Amino acid sequence: MESDLSSDRRAGIGAVATSACRPDLGAKTLIGGALFSGYYMIFMLGLVSLVPGYIERVWDLSALSGVLADGVPLEELLFGLAFGAYWTSVYEHLTWRRLGPSN
Repeated sequence: MESDLSSDRRAGIGAVATSACRPDLGAKTLIGGALFSGYYMIFMLGLVSLVPGYIERVWDLSALSGVLADGVPLEELLFGLAFGAYWTSVYEHLTWRRLGPSN
């Protein structure tokens, strides 16, 4: 089964759905998205510097927006943000537990 939605959009929808269903996870969702996005940017910058031209050879840049941040496609950064926001709270959401101090 195929979908017209890209993985970053699916992860973003999952993050929004998680926050709507479990508002107590909203802050963790935002923080997780920002942290993973930063981590992913560092990884991508390492890829750009260690393997010059890799992104141009492997990514179909003509199918993307064409916006690059230090050689990294904008869509990759959006993927990192959306995936981090979604994945941060998956365990707590699926088990209906709260990790850390309860208020």
